[in-house]
Amino acid sequence: MAHYKPPIYIYNHCTKHLARTVFSSAHKYDIASVSTSLSQHIPEAWRFPIIDCYSENSGTGAYDFNEVTFVWCDYSKSSTDLTVELFGTFDKLYKAIPLKRVEKSMYYTVSLKIPKGEVHYYKFKVNGQVVLDPINPQRHTDEGDNEWSQFFTDMCNHLLTFEKWEADLLQKITQHILPFRTTNGKRFLDYYYHALSNSGKRTASRLDETVGVVNFIDKVLTREETYHLVDYRICLEVIDRLLRKRNPFIDPVEMGSEIYETLYDEMMSGQFIPDWDYSKFNNPQYFMELIRRHTFTGAFCHPRYGGNIGAAGWEYISESNKDAEGNTLFNWKLAIEQPFGENLEYIS
Repeated sequence: MAHYKPPIYIYNHCTKHLARTVFSSAHKYDIASVSTSLSQHIPEAWRFPIIDCYSENSGTGAYDFNEVTFVWCDYSKSSTDLTVELFGTFDKLYKAIPLKRVEKSMYYTVSLKIPKGEVHYYKFKVNGQVVLDPINPQRHTDEGDNEWSQFFTDMCNHLLTFEKWEADLLQKITQHILPFRTTNGKRFLDYYYHALSNSGKRTASRLDETVGVVNFIDKVLTREETYHLVDYRICLEVIDRLLRKRNPFIDPVEMGSEIYETLYDEMMSGQFIPDWDYSKFNNPQYFMELIRRHTFTGAFCHPRYGGNIGAAGWEYISESNKDAEGNTLFNWKLAIEQPFGENLEYIS
């Protein structure tokens, strides 16, 4: 059901990002060309629409939703109220949801409770004209070649950035970085996810042996770090061709860990790498350091960001660091809200 947040909530989340009066380029979200979109001029435009936890804690079901607030900003600052409506895949496409003006400000908003783990597409209708969300840089083109604005809720595991082969190849690379590829690490993951599954928790869904790192990278390249998408696009293609040249008889995702370990060491060495196409990307060490940063961030971030599935990364640290009495030195559950932790006050 549509509802409307108090003005102070809107001002707190919007003003510092949208009240900009000097429209110099702040970001380059469109990697293919220089875009004239309004989102290019808004600092941290990826924050829109506002994806916030649904903060009712009257039962476990409440935590299965996000509160999504859509914002239309009237930079003309018209004194006459506009007619602004929203429609999208989160409801019947023909159903228009009205936005309301926040006091006499330039903001028009509406908030919806939408399930976690989903991706949706939407458009606005402003004074009868259908338009994309000029603030949100995320775009999706459907099978009919129609362009939509896009957003996703917490813990979404649908690929939004990578093609399937790119995600599979990246998973093979990131497996070499994390501690979970060791015998003890794999044993821990198998035990932990089995225990979560038996507990009946919805958060037990396991994406891969890297605790959702590839899913995290896929999402961070859709929003916060879109500027690195071109690096991944180029380098994953270079790596795929390099591996096929070194072993033309096996698909790269089927190759053993040894060939990936060799490539990993070569890329981190900063030395010349045979078969690497330097004409397309001349610094493989930089790319590997980028993957390492994203991998560790994804493995130990809050699960809402798509990695650290079921909080397995945190639990691994907890189990690996105990005092002489066997008590953990990293009791993360005390600081994290339900359903992952035990804190009843904190809402992420």
